[in-house]
Amino acid sequence: MNVLAAYVFTVRRFNGDHHNEGGGSTILRISTNLDSNQNFEENFTAVDSVIYHANNVIQISIVICVLNFGCPVHFDAICHF
Repeated sequence: MNVLAAYVFTVRRFNGDHHNEGGGSTILRISTNLDSNQNFEENFTAVDSVIYHANNVIQISIVICVLNFGCPVHFDAICHF
């Protein structure tokens, strides 16, 4: 479930173009099952782990976007997340 949730997040984040350079590294960063071989006994904890790590990825993306482009009004128009 953890890997599946990470895959779904990554596909949505890259708008279906998840086979690009960042897709694989995103899945590895947000799936603790793939990253550190952690297993989950409950589905909700597996998905919750992905949500937690995905929020970190989004926050980092926003910071990088702001540093690169200033402070845009619409993040989604400039940054891909």
